[in-house]
Order: sequence, then C-alpha cells, then structure tokens
Amino acid sequence: MRKVKDRFFDVPTKSLTSSVGEVQTPIKFFDASNVHAFFLCSRKAVEKHLEGTNLKPGLSFGKYTVVTVSFYEYRNSTVGRYNEVGVALPVLKKKARAPLGGITDLFRGIENRELCYYILDLPVTTEFASEAGIELWALPKFNTGISFDLTRNRFDGVVYEPNSNNQILSLKGSLGSGLTVPPFSICLYSIADNNLYRSMIDVRGRVKLSLNSGLILKIADTENPMAMRAKSLGLDGAKAVAVTTTDKLHSLMYEIVKVGELNHS
Repeated sequence: MRKVKDRFFDVPTKSLTSSVGEVQTPIKFFDASNVHAFFLCSRKAVEKHLEGTNLKPGLSFGKYTVVTVSFYEYRNSTVGRYNEVGVALPVLKKKARAPLGGITDLFRGIENRELCYYILDLPVTTEFASEAGIELWALPKFNTGISFDLTRNRFDGVVYEPNSNNQILSLKGSLGSGLTVPPFSICLYSIADNNLYRSMIDVRGRVKLSLNSGLILKIADTENPMAMRAKSLGLDGAKAVAVTTTDKLHSLMYEIVKVGELNHS
C-alpha cells in the first residue's frame, strides 16, 4: 500500500477482526478503475432472486428492471491490490419509495438514500479480500481470476472459474462516445443470520457516461453458480444500455450496520 495525502481519505478509522487479519474501516481505495454496465432484464426474473429478502426491484420500467455488472481494478488500497466484479440488483425495501423510480436517488447523499444494491455474486482475486468481505460485510465473494483491460475506447474483462482458465463470463466491446458526469456513491444491502445489513461506499472521481457503447456480456456454457444466476436473468448476449467508466476512482467503504430483520410471515 502506498500512502496518499488527500483530505478525502482523512477520516477516523476503526479496526475489525477477521480470520485473515485486521481490517481498517473504512477501507480506503486510493487508486482504481471501474466499468459499470447497466442492463435491462425481466422484472419477474429479478424478483425470483429477491424472494425472502423483503426487497423489491428499485429501477424498473414497465416489465423490465435494471441489473448492473461492474468490473473494478484496485491498484492501491488498504486491503491490497486486487480485481473485483459485481453482479448486482438495484433494490428498495418493499415499503420504500424513491423519486422518479430511483434514478435521481442515485445522486442523493448516501446517508439518505433509499436505493441500494443487492449483490448476487462478487468474485475477487485475493483470498484476503474474499474472506474479509464474507465475514465482515456478509457479501457473496469468492476468490478467482479476473482480467481487466480498460483503454480510452474499449473494455475487455473476464471472470474465470476458480483455479482454471475456463471462463464464467466476459464483458467486452467499444465504449462509444460520452459525457463527463458526477460519480454516484453506492449503498449495499446484505443478509446474514436473518438480518438485513446496509453499508455505504463514498465515491469520488471523473466518470464518463455512454449510452451508445458496444459492450456485450457473454456467459460461458458452464454450471458454475455465478454463470447460472446470470443466465437466469437473461444476461447471456445482452448489450449494455448504459455504461460509466473511470480510471481515476477514489472510494471509502464503511462497515455494515444492521437495519432490520427479515419477516417471512
């Protein structure tokens, strides 16, 4: 880890204990790149993955709702250097409402935000990031290979099966033209021991938004659980309807907080 002098990172920290060692929160990501692709999927297919969570699709348009696939390359952080990929569902609590179907809620302060991400799969490339994420954030992580190649006009990313050169999924294509927009911070929901938890990721950086990219998501012919979940959402061969990219991402990931208990009645 290279120390970075920046007031953004000048925040109080707290030490948490995991089986792989101590983790200082918030986790500080000093230098990173990100490709965040948005897809429209069947609302009914998404709802099946939310059964028993007390959550509902949060960015819906008629019979479709948004699913995101996000690739990260963390080059310098307080938990080391690694890559990560998240397949996530933007969601709301069942009784919650967000303005304009949740779109404007993405740009509200994270403390007051209703719209959060519920992550289905979150592979990473180090055992430390995997185990700490599972134990301390209740996130569905696993350790595997991930390639990340972002240029000015193109992105090529692949998630591989653990201990194998076989692919789980790939996101590849041209990025298209775009506009510079403010970054949006992220709230996450996770579930453990019949409890609902929330964590906040405060984000800063220069972000390009494109609505005409050529990014295509392809799912390999495998029974890997991540691939099967992605296929069940209709993502095989899907083209991104929007994408944000940045090679100057800074972020702070705060510890989880219990926000409720699941009600299965």
